[in-house]
Amino acid sequence: IKLWWKELMSEKLDEFYIQERHFIKTKFNESAEGYYEVLFDGTKKVFVKWMKKTERNQSEEMHYVSYHQIFLKKDDQHYNILTFKDFLNHLNSNKKAITQYCKSNRLRFRKDPFTCMKQVLSYLEKVNQ
Repeated sequence: IKLWWKELMSEKLDEFYIQERHFIKTKFNESAEGYYEVLFDGTKKVFVKWMKKTERNQSEEMHYVSYHQIFLKKDDQHYNILTFKDFLNHLNSNKKAITQYCKSNRLRFRKDPFTCMKQVLSYLEKVNQ
């Protein structure tokens, strides 16, 4: 019954909120269909796909491993973002100014890519107005 309910709900729900987090149903490519968290919604958009899978550790115990995929939507194109360099290359903005902004605000992409991307895109929205 749970599987049937999940399929029924996924057909009917286009978006939903959990606390203050917004999720939408979208399809970036054939393998990336599903619900994505809307991390930033401006002229450029950032979406995060959250996933979990089970793995066995050395003592053969099962546990869950959480991972994510980040997508930047710009000019109706979607880009998979793995590194800060990927992010910079797809912004087509002054890379030196963005890097300086990150340094002065102590933003570390490796440590917290979500906060880094949100603050950089907010900064670019203000600068480009």
